[in-house]
Amino acid sequence: MKKLSVLQKTFVISGVISFVGLIVFGIIWAVNASPTYGAGMFLGWLLGLMVGYINFSLIILQTRLMEKSVTAGGKAGSLAGLFALIRLVLIGVGLGIAGYLMYGKGNPILNIWTAFAGMLSINVGIRFSGATKPWAKDSPLNNDEAKGEDSTFVLSDLFSKDDKNIDDGDVKE
Repeated sequence: MKKLSVLQKTFVISGVISFVGLIVFGIIWAVNASPTYGAGMFLGWLLGLMVGYINFSLIILQTRLMEKSVTAGGKAGSLAGLFALIRLVLIGVGLGIAGYLMYGKGNPILNIWTAFAGMLSINVGIRFSGATKPWAKDSPLNNDEAKGEDSTFVLSDLFSKDDKNIDDGDVKE
């Protein structure tokens, strides 16, 4: 059986969190005395999930473009700021719309708090997948997962085991 990569683990963990949230907020919507408030929680969660997954996809796209740029000698590294700005604008617009519809209109068709929680679901998936540990054995920064057939530079080149005494988070003495 093939072991899941860190990226696949992130999507599986985030997908489980997303599904559980959809079930919980769907139940709240179904049994809530105020259907508009329950619907706002459910729709806010959906909005947050969409923004979170779009942002994570943009991070993956940005990483691949920058990797190709470095190996091909291009200038795609300047796109990093643009991608970061796009991600911030997406978060701001999503929370702004949810906040306006919840507090400005007085009719909570979108709940800003569940939208924010939905955006964080992908971050929780990243945290528990091990992607934040570049020294982990299955990290894409530490193995040949990111290497292409003709690449001369990969993300694993940024972290050399020769320089560090780190192995799976434990310091060797």
